[in-house]
Amino acid sequence: MKPGRNITLFCRSGKSRRTSRLAHVGVAALICLGAVDGAHAQSLSREPSAVASKEFAEASVDRYTPPDPRHLLNQEGAAKSQALSQYYLGLSREKAGDIEGALDSFEKVLEVSPGQLRLAGKAADLAGQFGDSERGRKILETSFKSNRHLPAAYLRLSEYLWTYHNNQRSNRERALELVEDAAEQFPDNPSIYDRLITLHLAKKDRAKARETLTKALERSNSDPEFWLGMARVAQRLYPLQQQPVPVLINKIYEKALALGQGNPEVENRVADYYSLTRQFELARDLYITIIKERPEELIVREKLARVYSLLGQEDKVLETLVELEQINPHRLETQQFLARIYYDKENWSNSIKHYLKAFKISRGQPLEYRIVSTMMLWENRADEAVDLLMRAQFHYPEDLQLQVEMGVALNASDRYDEAFDLFRETEELAEQSQPELLTDGFYFSYGASAERLKKFQEAEKLFQKSIDLVPQNNAERAAMPYNYLGYMWLEQDMKIEEAGQLIIMANDLRPDSGAYVDSLGWYYFKKGDHDSAVETLLRAIKLMESQDPPEEDAVVYDHLAQAYFMQGNIKEAVNYAQKASKLEPDNKEMAERLKEYLAAKTASTQSDLEQPQPVVAPDPKTDVAAKELPNAA
Repeated sequence: MKPGRNITLFCRSGKSRRTSRLAHVGVAALICLGAVDGAHAQSLSREPSAVASKEFAEASVDRYTPPDPRHLLNQEGAAKSQALSQYYLGLSREKAGDIEGALDSFEKVLEVSPGQLRLAGKAADLAGQFGDSERGRKILETSFKSNRHLPAAYLRLSEYLWTYHNNQRSNRERALELVEDAAEQFPDNPSIYDRLITLHLAKKDRAKARETLTKALERSNSDPEFWLGMARVAQRLYPLQQQPVPVLINKIYEKALALGQGNPEVENRVADYYSLTRQFELARDLYITIIKERPEELIVREKLARVYSLLGQEDKVLETLVELEQINPHRLETQQFLARIYYDKENWSNSIKHYLKAFKISRGQPLEYRIVSTMMLWENRADEAVDLLMRAQFHYPEDLQLQVEMGVALNASDRYDEAFDLFRETEELAEQSQPELLTDGFYFSYGASAERLKKFQEAEKLFQKSIDLVPQNNAERAAMPYNYLGYMWLEQDMKIEEAGQLIIMANDLRPDSGAYVDSLGWYYFKKGDHDSAVETLLRAIKLMESQDPPEEDAVVYDHLAQAYFMQGNIKEAVNYAQKASKLEPDNKEMAERLKEYLAAKTASTQSDLEQPQPVVAPDPKTDVAAKELPNAA
């Protein structure tokens, strides 16, 4: 059998399919064969007349069975079928860059369906964009003749003439005439007035544009949608950016509202306009009206909350959002809104709570995870921050910024070895792809993990990198590495003077930091200047107590206790050593010092008791017995 020969297939369906490709036949035959068992397959070798049952499949060669006439397309249907195939062919040609071929296909479609105005516009734009604007004009002129009953036909042809044939005055005039004709035929269509005003403005004829708007606003139209549309048209002449808001625009919206009373859609759009133009009281009142009419409008409640926020009515914001959450606790936008409100109020605990609820609804964004992990660290919930960032890294494994945040959280969780390894890995990756992540803050945290692991030389290099990377316009940021590096040297009894200079620079940058003042007091202690140490450490404690809420630090108390002890003030040494041990009862070094100071206090008290008391002669002026002695004279 020749490859191009026709064959007919028969399946259980009783329908026939004709094809001119042998390969297609083979596939179809195999499909039919799959429906029968081996015994039925044998019957296919019989003559066709012997296989009359519908239970069998038959393939015959050199035989044609015409289709049922009932299944044939009529002339109109065949034309539409051809048009549809040409439409998809045109799309594929356009995608492949064959613009000429695409236009040919689209024009064939329009010959069959001239009412396809959108396709005519698409074809005309293709022609215009690729240099054949005259062909595009002809396409739209032909389409216009079939669609004169549609306002869009006038607007489309006018726009094309103005865009692609603007170099000829006759075309510009025709573009304007088309829209003017449309305004006469469709006087209640805001889109036509919008186009007409735009053309007048393009011709620098502002007076004519205003005349057109005035004429449109004189219409006795009772449809609120018309007035909402005209309000947008009027903004061509009276932009909303003007302050105060143009009175005319307000009046148009008020008319739409009056005609649309009880229509939540109209009321909502007018309220949105009031909100957009910062007329918040009007927006608030209208949103409240909508909610009373339709309490299920959750989006309107969110808009009301935003308006309350812009009015500075924070209590009302929370009240509205809490009600909204009670109605639907699974609404993502509500949880995010509440989280941001509490964040702005510095209510970290509640902000975290609502962000976590939002993460259960949606996986969240990397920035949101970073914000929440930071708040958790502020709340001393470092282990939770680590768990949260593990989840974030699962969703966004490529995000190195999350990896940096994880290192910070691991430091806060005292998991310094994991933090150090993670910072080292992040540094290697960031050097190749995101060097902007290697900031002064990154190297400060990296250095802190190295210091905690007693890798002092490496920590020194990392802190120095942090200092070198501090932005020149934000010198205060250098205070952290200055203080940390200086304090590390003091603790190791090395480079005492250099350490002191770094700590002094940190204090110059941040004189209000109790931690930095404590480091300065400890520097004086290491130098042996115990009087200055006591004075400075007392100032550090005063700064910490002035915070809101007041802060207490066992290390600062311990430093002051040691300074008092070296000064010889055992009583105050014991007092502050007890405060330190109370805050950190598991700290063995502090416990040992307290034990030592208590022993010294006991010994001092015993020594005072054992000292002989001197005999004091009575004072005649104050001693009663002396007053009673007779005058020697």
